[in-house]
Amino acid sequence: ATAQGFARIKETHGADAVGVIGSGRITNEEAYLLQKFTRAALGTNNVDTSGRYPYQGLMELRECLGYPAMTNSIAELRDAEVILAVRSDPQETHPMVKLEVIMALNRSRAFLIAANSYETWLHAKAHCAIIYRPRTEVAFLNGLMHVIFKENLEDPMFIAQRTRGCEELRSAVSAYSPDAVQSMTGVRADLLVAAARKYAASPKAALLISTGLGLRGDESGIARAACALALITGNIGRPSAGVNLLSEKSNSQGVLDMGMIPEYLPGYRDVRDQGERRAFEIAWNARLSSAPGLNALDLLRGAEQGRVKALYLVGENPLCSYPDGNRTLRALQQAELVVVQDLFLSETAAQAHVVLPALSLPEKEGTITSTERRVQRCEPALKPAGGGKSDAEIIIDLARRLGYEMSFQHPRQLLREIAALVPFYSGISWERIPSGG
Repeated sequence: ATAQGFARIKETHGADAVGVIGSGRITNEEAYLLQKFTRAALGTNNVDTSGRYPYQGLMELRECLGYPAMTNSIAELRDAEVILAVRSDPQETHPMVKLEVIMALNRSRAFLIAANSYETWLHAKAHCAIIYRPRTEVAFLNGLMHVIFKENLEDPMFIAQRTRGCEELRSAVSAYSPDAVQSMTGVRADLLVAAARKYAASPKAALLISTGLGLRGDESGIARAACALALITGNIGRPSAGVNLLSEKSNSQGVLDMGMIPEYLPGYRDVRDQGERRAFEIAWNARLSSAPGLNALDLLRGAEQGRVKALYLVGENPLCSYPDGNRTLRALQQAELVVVQDLFLSETAAQAHVVLPALSLPEKEGTITSTERRVQRCEPALKPAGGGKSDAEIIIDLARRLGYEMSFQHPRQLLREIAALVPFYSGISWERIPSGG
């Protein structure tokens, strides 16, 4: 029924009337198959993930630093001398990060600067506790840079050798004096100056920034300002330093690397670039669209307006987790076909025309890529129950019924295909991944 529905809508309204939204709960191999199914079997780039929300910030890291992920490992935090945590509460969102922060405070006697729009667990332990007005993170970070430039605390050698555009940056933050920032953000001028001096003085200053659905703010602006702050002080390319954006779900990083993005193929290769696209067309034996697709929110808005006729939601529960639930409900009710592939009957699945039961992570094999870029193998810990199939099996079966053959393979073969097409995964194989990732 699902395959017939997709085929009918594709024939009647065109391939772009179908949209696919995946989740950070699926494995790298399943995310790779899902975007491949969308592009090769359905013929559209309308594929996205809830990673859309932090994705804009991560892509700023790609523009500024070369790769859209945190720059340092989580374990390095324990040796940091200064930790600047902006909009972060690791006790609630990232327990492994919380442990490393505790290690840094207790073992290394790190200086903690906690900055958020409300008081968190970090504020009770912070040496410099800062509360700013909601959505004023960029002004706060610009204020830190203003102080650093004004007091000549920047690293001129690093700036000269490793950066471009510093004078433009200096001019851009000149309006963010401590008094001006206090007016914009509510942060006391003396606290801003103290935080800037402490951060700039350390060769091991780590920036922590959480991302995800429940966190509001200018994701791109925050990431861009954080990169600039780290670069002018030379806190890039050093152990226990860097810009560390913390992703929301267990495999948020992996699904982005695998191309669950409407404008990028796996490895962040632009769908508009004929040469990049051609490499995948040859590998997949399919003609791919050169038009960037719709993102997750635009797919839901398109369904609400009648432009998107079918939605395929894999592990996603937008009715519960996306903003504006009433509009999301109208979108689901308006669509001609809603297919939900999940572990249980979620709020969104209850609105679906078809529900495809899938296995949980402990019931299948695959790899995931953590927020620190660590690729880890998942081994089955439970026997599959209830007649569900893995997401990979379901996706491959759907593709076959739509006339596109993707033979089922063990994750090791899929990882080999990924390594051949995604340059920064080229050295990774199933056999080489140790128990710790």
